[in-house]
Amino acid sequence: MMYGISWARGKTIFGIELWCYKNNWGPDFKRWHLLMPEGQKSPDKKLLESRFKGKGPYHHFKMAFQIAWPKFFWHDWFEMEMSAWCKEKQWTAIGHTRASKTYGVAYLIWLDFMASPMDTLTTIASMSLERLRSTMGRDILEAIANMAFVSQIIETFEIVNSTNEFRISLRPQPGMNMAEAKRIKSFGIIGVAIKGMSTTQIQGRHTARRRMIGDETAGFPDAYFIAEKNASSAEDFKGVHLANPNEKTTKFGMSCEPEGGWNTVDENTLYYRSKVGRLILHFNGLKSFNMKLYADYIQKKITKEEYETKEAKFLIRQDFIAEIEVGTLEYYLYVLGWFPTDGLVNRVYPDNVLDMAKIDILYDFKPNPLAVCDPAYEADDCILHIGEYGKQRDGRIGIQMKKTYKVPIEMKTGEVKEFQIARRIMKICIEEKVLPSNFAIDCTGNGRAVAAILDNEWGPVHRIEWGGSPSERPMSASDSKIAKDLYCYFVDELAFRLRYWMMSGRMGGLQNLNPKTIQQLGPRQYIIRPDGRTRIEDKKTYKKRLGESPDYGDALKCLGELMAIKGIFPDAIDVEGPGDQGFEESIKRAVKANEVYEEEYGHEEEYNSYCEDEYIL
Repeated sequence: MMYGISWARGKTIFGIELWCYKNNWGPDFKRWHLLMPEGQKSPDKKLLESRFKGKGPYHHFKMAFQIAWPKFFWHDWFEMEMSAWCKEKQWTAIGHTRASKTYGVAYLIWLDFMASPMDTLTTIASMSLERLRSTMGRDILEAIANMAFVSQIIETFEIVNSTNEFRISLRPQPGMNMAEAKRIKSFGIIGVAIKGMSTTQIQGRHTARRRMIGDETAGFPDAYFIAEKNASSAEDFKGVHLANPNEKTTKFGMSCEPEGGWNTVDENTLYYRSKVGRLILHFNGLKSFNMKLYADYIQKKITKEEYETKEAKFLIRQDFIAEIEVGTLEYYLYVLGWFPTDGLVNRVYPDNVLDMAKIDILYDFKPNPLAVCDPAYEADDCILHIGEYGKQRDGRIGIQMKKTYKVPIEMKTGEVKEFQIARRIMKICIEEKVLPSNFAIDCTGNGRAVAAILDNEWGPVHRIEWGGSPSERPMSASDSKIAKDLYCYFVDELAFRLRYWMMSGRMGGLQNLNPKTIQQLGPRQYIIRPDGRTRIEDKKTYKKRLGESPDYGDALKCLGELMAIKGIFPDAIDVEGPGDQGFEESIKRAVKANEVYEEEYGHEEEYNSYCEDEYIL
């Protein structure tokens, strides 16, 4: 008899603890059908009394863990991860480099799978399979190898760890028929590479016990989050995001926004709830086990020998932190493990600029509907933003954005793609009462063909060629500077024309557009060249860094040019650029930011000299 249950002879304590964990055995136990006689609809009094002898999933999971890995190095942050795993349906761990986020979760993944390998499907995802195999995959294999009784269970599982597959599942047993063997293979721990991933790789795999674990989630594309949402409908689901935070305005960043707003938390906050109810754990390197130990050493509470003996070699160390300048982008990413402030990264559309474009514009005269479009190129989406412009009480022009359409394309209709796009755009614009003269489209690539069809079937529209040199027009109504003196290419001018409108206070309704618009505008970075001209991050670099094409953001960039074509410019505003105070520092900061992000999201090895395999159990 243990925890109020008489167990079968030969049942190990480890197996008992895992059963209690899986079935939530304790005060909140709800799965009575597992113990009730057939036909009984409610538990009897004895069962009601016995359920309180269980200690709950966290207790039993921890007990099983300690049996499996008696020499594991415990620290506060791992305890937090284990608690979140047992008590939360979905949670996130953000933090600095070497916070041991992935390492700890790898052990949790394996123990959870062992609790019910016949019906558990766990997807582990990283940017590439190679990256996955060298991080979370490696750590899971290490967890298996370090088990106290590995020799007794290893033959039970089939482990595939090759250049094109990572999978762990139960090994088909002698006597199983083909159907049973196939069913076993449908469960397990499956590695997925995010680059080039489609939702079909994850969707369609249904089981009551489903887990999705994302490593480096800050750079994941929407396809992953869509698949995760679909999988979360499982009866027993766990979704975990692990990341070094980068931008608040990305899909990942927005999922971390606190329920009370960003001003309610800071880099010292240990944990909080996001707006969608997700638990966010935050690991600040300055508050790590090693740094607390170092503080004791400095304060002479422990000797140097005690400090060196107790120090966890796989966690961040004081000598690593000492080499990084306080307040820099690297300091936020690699030490504080917190979202960098706007001043550390040169972003075309920082948070305060985006917030200025969320006001609502009111008119004293009837406004004119307008539309801007980024047509589809290859696998990109065709995006159409609808808005309006008109005179305000002071006589100046204001712009209010209203809604977004993703123009559908059906390749099986037999109709040429460009004709499909053009005719669907035309239909939407006519319904929204947009005239051809108030419509602008990116004419790069096959956009020329779409524009030509619109010209012929609807009326002359405004074409915007994104390539080439900047124009000789001013950026604002009272600014003597012309675009060609400020920007390297016309695409840079386009990006900043939209920013000028946002900062003027004459553009609003940004919140009415598809949320991806803000998500894609916010992370866009720029550098200032030695000649003083500005160059925005190109589309290829953006896609490499964030894993998706910025179609929603690019469509809106046509807005400023549409107004400029009409001879309408925003009020003069103060935009950082040549001649500003601190310009040289801005150059250095912008270049440095690009280097840091390239190292972080180009998937170089993280600070190689500090990332040897030093895990000590």
